[in-house]
Amino acid sequence: MNAGTASRPRFGRPLRIRTLHAFAWEPWLVAAITVAFVALGAWMAAGYDSGRDVAAAWAIAWQDARPTTGPLFAGHVYLGPLWFYALALPLAAVPAWLTAALTAAVIAALQFPLAYLAGTRLADRRLGMLWAVALALPGWASFESVGFASTNLVCAAVLGTLYALIRVRDAPRVGWWLAAGLGASIAVHAHPSTAWLAAVVGWQALRHPGAIARHFRDAVVALAAAFVGFALPFLPLLGGFDTFATSVATTANANVAVIQWARLPRLAGALVWDGAPMLFAMLRGAGDTARWLGTVASVLALVGAIAGTWLAWRARGVARLAFALTLVPLAFVAVIRPTTPLYMLYTVMPGYALLVACGWTALGRVAQPVIVIAALLLAGTAGASLVQAQYRGGGPVDGARVVDVLQAPSPRVAADVWLPAWGVDALGRWLCDHPAPVYGALPYLIDVHYTMPLRIHCPELAPALARPLGNTGWVGLARRQWRTLGIAPTVTIAGIGIAPAASVLTAPQPRDWPLTAQYPPHAPPAVPPTSVERADVLPPHALLVLANTRATWMPDWSAEIRCNDAPATLAASDAVTRVYRCAAGDPDARGRWTFGIQAADPHAIEVVAIAGRGNAALR
Repeated sequence: MNAGTASRPRFGRPLRIRTLHAFAWEPWLVAAITVAFVALGAWMAAGYDSGRDVAAAWAIAWQDARPTTGPLFAGHVYLGPLWFYALALPLAAVPAWLTAALTAAVIAALQFPLAYLAGTRLADRRLGMLWAVALALPGWASFESVGFASTNLVCAAVLGTLYALIRVRDAPRVGWWLAAGLGASIAVHAHPSTAWLAAVVGWQALRHPGAIARHFRDAVVALAAAFVGFALPFLPLLGGFDTFATSVATTANANVAVIQWARLPRLAGALVWDGAPMLFAMLRGAGDTARWLGTVASVLALVGAIAGTWLAWRARGVARLAFALTLVPLAFVAVIRPTTPLYMLYTVMPGYALLVACGWTALGRVAQPVIVIAALLLAGTAGASLVQAQYRGGGPVDGARVVDVLQAPSPRVAADVWLPAWGVDALGRWLCDHPAPVYGALPYLIDVHYTMPLRIHCPELAPALARPLGNTGWVGLARRQWRTLGIAPTVTIAGIGIAPAASVLTAPQPRDWPLTAQYPPHAPPAVPPTSVERADVLPPHALLVLANTRATWMPDWSAEIRCNDAPATLAASDAVTRVYRCAAGDPDARGRWTFGIQAADPHAIEVVAIAGRGNAALR
């Protein structure tokens, strides 16, 4: 055994990892996982964070904007604009929403080759491969494929930093210390829940700098190089450093409390058990299949985590490192905020995946291929479920658990309306070719995407489509809604069906779609609910569509709908739209509709009618 090999941590003599074949198939498997993850980026949905990020990047690429601050964290803190510029570079070359989504997917997918390279240097190719497979196993990190924001950089940035530290151990160089500091800074810019990583880099620089200096202390040079790397992404903030420091201090005072460490056991339970079930419930609904798939994925990871913890207790080496890389960030996440949004667990996933991979190595040569195949099948099922959910028009999002993973599952969760990344451009081009005011789920989708479908493909039409005119326009509903109603829409784009409006009863004049990167684009109404009432006569077979285009900012609202003096039937609904059918009287007679809406801003609830039989093209 040469000196370089002897210095690498091992699991212990009985548990050494050996390759099964001379052919190095492990890197090809990791490459396949990486490519599949990037391809799934075309199916990622978006939220207001995604819309803000693309709007900011678009302004950099095409409107000569030069922001000095990045995304908003915790409602008060702005870090550097690194993420915005990372999205802007490819957008300048290929102006499309899909470009931004695939860029986020490519950056996030770096976690798999980085895990493989780091695992190979810690032990061998088998550990690297298992680490990548554990990251791909459905769980909390899988939500990176459901939607994108700066948090999609977290896993890759953490692993990049760890890889730089491993390279420093094997071949001390000032450049690797610089890279370690830069990686930690990128991770913090992706989300501040990774700030623990900066402390790890500083500690390693002081304790194990390696022989890198001739005329100065090695630790001083290592720490200085790491500090320079860490400081570089913060340079745009120097002009407003006082404001930045004040906002950080204010946020820390309002959120950080040592007593919150009492949440650590519950967070550990959520980490090992709740991620995969929540993912499959979102993509497939709360059915038996989703529960079974989520349970199998959680058990598969839990077996590895238990075995990895046993190895960490029994021997020094990689397993002990993995346990520390799981416990330290989890404790940090617990103490810095009284609630834990799901994306704050991304910082824990690299260490937890390594712990799982270490445990899998202890299960023997026969069990490892079975585990890898099962994990990849579950990952493939999750990817296919995302595609299916997008074709249905979205999935049920338990907002309370997204905001805090320790919340119990909500008993009833309405399905959100999603549009895959490739569908955003398709919808924008279609609306540009068929300009008319939009209703139903369409205004909501344009709002969530910060009007980018129009701003990218036909910015001159955005004002016209924002101003309803007469009874003309397009009504969009999720494909699952049309299927429930038994009606074929005029056109379908991804999971959104579109048909002409038969009548427009109420709609705001005009809609205040976001046209800049300002976040949040709408302030939540801080007023008591008020009511509006109206009566109309609609053609035979008409269906009444109510749409809350501010569903994210005004989730609580109610409606009382009557047709021909009897309660109307709720025929289909989701988080954005509700469709009512007349339940009384002659079906061929005109319907006398009355409706009352109670909400913080009832005038934001749009009411239109669509034909209940057939859909002629809009004229």
